[in-house]
Amino acid sequence: SSGINAEYGGPNAFSELESQGIARYLSSVRHKLLAYFSLHSYGQMWLTPLSYTKRKVEDRAIHMEVAKHATRSIREWTGHRYSYGPATALMYITSGDSSDWVYSELNCSHTYGIELGDLGRYAFLLPPSHIQPAGNDVMAGILSAVEYIGTNPSNLTGRKRKRKFKRRKWKS
Repeated sequence: SSGINAEYGGPNAFSELESQGIARYLSSVRHKLLAYFSLHSYGQMWLTPLSYTKRKVEDRAIHMEVAKHATRSIREWTGHRYSYGPATALMYITSGDSSDWVYSELNCSHTYGIELGDLGRYAFLLPPSHIQPAGNDVMAGILSAVEYIGTNPSNLTGRKRKRKFKRRKWKS
């Protein structure tokens, strides 16, 4: 592939300097990492783990609860409606999503992909007048998610999850 395609994944995982830097940094703070949010354009969705398989994760119920609170907050604050759930249910099986890597490899339970405002009219070329409203959506959702995670001690155990899914082979 030429690399011009909007969905071009690169020749292999972490092939780009930017993604290598993010992976290095996240790995260095993995024991402090309580939640991770990966921002994407576009579709108004709050995505829960995992995106590369239809297999349900053991902590799916809490992901759905956090996502419900986050999307409700977005709707109450900005009026925008976001759907929520696994990417495999809302869209399709994806690959190369950093939130899946953080969930699977860094063992951070609270990882979410946020598909920003716009349902496809502007796609990846959001006009400047839409940037602040998209930022308001993200702020409302993330603040709500962090508050929910932090105020419910059972959501934030700090212990390692037992993996009940096959480890994905990530290449670096």
